[in-house]
Amino acid sequence: MKRSWITAPAIAALLGLGCMGELDPADPTMMDPPDDPNDPVDPVDPTGTPVQAVLGGPVILLSGFEGLTVTGHGQLVKGANGTGDRVELAVSGLTGMLQYTAHVHALPCEFSGGGHYKLDPAIAEVQETNEVWLRFTTDAAGVGLASVTTPTPLRGDAMSLVVHDPVTSNKMACMDFKPKASEPVAAVGTVAPFAAAELIDQTIGGTATLVRGMSETVVSINITGLDAATSYGAHVHNQPCAVTTGGGHYKLDPLIVEALETNELWPVIGNQPDGIADSTKSVALHVARSDAQSFVVHRLIEGATTPPPKVACADLVPERQFNFPTSGIAELTPDGVSRGMDGLFGTATMIRELTGLTRVQLAISGAPADTTFKVHVHNLSCAEGGGSHYKIDTTVTDPVESNEMWLTVETDGAGSGQYSHAWGTIARPDAASLVLHDASDNAKIACIDLN
Repeated sequence: MKRSWITAPAIAALLGLGCMGELDPADPTMMDPPDDPNDPVDPVDPTGTPVQAVLGGPVILLSGFEGLTVTGHGQLVKGANGTGDRVELAVSGLTGMLQYTAHVHALPCEFSGGGHYKLDPAIAEVQETNEVWLRFTTDAAGVGLASVTTPTPLRGDAMSLVVHDPVTSNKMACMDFKPKASEPVAAVGTVAPFAAAELIDQTIGGTATLVRGMSETVVSINITGLDAATSYGAHVHNQPCAVTTGGGHYKLDPLIVEALETNELWPVIGNQPDGIADSTKSVALHVARSDAQSFVVHRLIEGATTPPPKVACADLVPERQFNFPTSGIAELTPDGVSRGMDGLFGTATMIRELTGLTRVQLAISGAPADTTFKVHVHNLSCAEGGGSHYKIDTTVTDPVESNEMWLTVETDGAGSGQYSHAWGTIARPDAASLVLHDASDNAKIACIDLN
């Protein structure tokens, strides 16, 4: 897997942001295990299967269903080396013992998911074999889990997971597939002519770069080999170069069908007598979605009544992916309050790493001195009592430590303690919370939602 990236100062310069300064060492996406061998961390980490990216988001209730108490998360784990991807969901608050269907959709939850994602976008009809469907039946408590591995890697236009109401088939809940980016990220591609381009366009080359900043998008191009007697246009497109020849124009607002320059990303080329074009297009207050997948050069033909031909293209491939952290702050349970734990403060972060590991980092203070707490990852939120222990293999029902995520925290004389542990698997989205137990009787003392 390619792991090169441009530096933060270089991205900042490209965006015109000036010096960004040092990255925040407290950023959980940048955390490393303690270097001190005396720190409470596994001396040897398990080996995981590397992944290309982990994306996900919480449940968002859609129009007409806002009054429900449905919660949960969706997740997309992109496999390395061109293997299929894993789509997963964990949802609670649904009707018990009922079958639901969810689909991967082609727009974010902001746009109610748009239409179904298509493995082959040239096929417009709804075909289960050409889409990504998850069917699941809830348990008696209304909890639903589902997972499917896709036959091929999903493109950037796989942007959300939508659960449909089983009675009306309306969209009821949506979960975005988003990265946990903590800094601007560049997507870079090499411009090359399409095979069907005319001879005068077969010398086109160069580079295209799209930078997703924290609050803006910048597209920069350096194009060579243009025909001096021809005028050219260029746009960011919504499919890779090899898929429906780059698809259509990327839209800032995808609900607007018309081709409007103000709603798209058009760096200027025009007519270049020397055959070289350098251009930059900046759009404030818009961070390009993952369906900004290619950069397409068109040859403009004066007086033509048909769309200008696509003559060259560059796939816009992100140069960096990020670990996926979820974190939270401890809330006391009724048992924790009754046992005088009012001063306890705790934080936890679960990091799904691109190495294929899941690492949990926990720190507590204000607890009784010299006390041991048992800690487990649980499968429901704190509002739902944490549910039961999260299982790595859900077919194993017994509480086996090797099949769960257990930690032990021992406080010092000041009532503080910390621990970090890693497992050789990417946790599913039902790894929802972290529960601290009293070691003497296993009572739940505190709970930390992992959001």
